[in-house]
Amino acid sequence: NVAAPSINVCKISLFPRVERLAYTFNSRGFFTTNFLKKQAMVFTNGEIDVIEDFANYHFVIQFTNMLGVPPNIENFREMVNVNKPAHLTYEIKYRYRTWGEVKDFTWAEIAQYTWDEARSKEGILNGTYY
Repeated sequence: NVAAPSINVCKISLFPRVERLAYTFNSRGFFTTNFLKKQAMVFTNGEIDVIEDFANYHFVIQFTNMLGVPPNIENFREMVNVNKPAHLTYEIKYRYRTWGEVKDFTWAEIAQYTWDEARSKEGILNGTYY
């Protein structure tokens, strides 16, 4: 006999448990591009494109309306893992600023930010979003 792993549910806060139940009930067994887009909005407040590679049983989730890693990405990943068909693989791509997008700013303007902020924080560089 193999003992089942014990999970101390008291250590898991209520919000993640409620969220997990919500995405499990909302899936209703259908994993479509439209479902994925709606769930991305619910979990991360982000818009996505889904690129399907049927020949390789793979899809790419590309965030399109935000910079950097979205909030709540781990719960979104968990939702994808729970709901996607088992034979499919996937990857998630994020959007960052490129050097070309900041070329109009001086080093003095950019120097007030860390590299991570300059490439992925929204609302900086004079409020410019690329």
